[in-house]
Amino acid sequence: MSFQPLNNNVLVNRRGSAGETEGGIIIPEHAKQLELRGVVEAVGPGLVGPNGVRVAPGCKPGDMVIFSRHGGTDVNIPGLGKRLLIAETQIFGVFREESATRIVTG
Repeated sequence: MSFQPLNNNVLVNRRGSAGETEGGIIIPEHAKQLELRGVVEAVGPGLVGPNGVRVAPGCKPGDMVIFSRHGGTDVNIPGLGKRLLIAETQIFGVFREESATRIVTG
């Protein structure tokens, strides 16, 4: 069985929970927050714009993304397990290789 998101939806494999700080402090179970990044596993074909042309998604399978804390829906997909199904508009950005992206600051 496979799963294909529709329209501008994206299937993300969330990268666990933030259980330890960068300094090595272990966070107790009740205080953990869900990780806000993950790897894209499947992408819908995009939305059809007002001119009738389909707009391709800005991310692709394999991309590491950052998304909204309260965005998406946790789903359990047979054969894959627990995943996040989220609208592309709730994804804030995609990590790219340093050589491919230049960040411009004002």
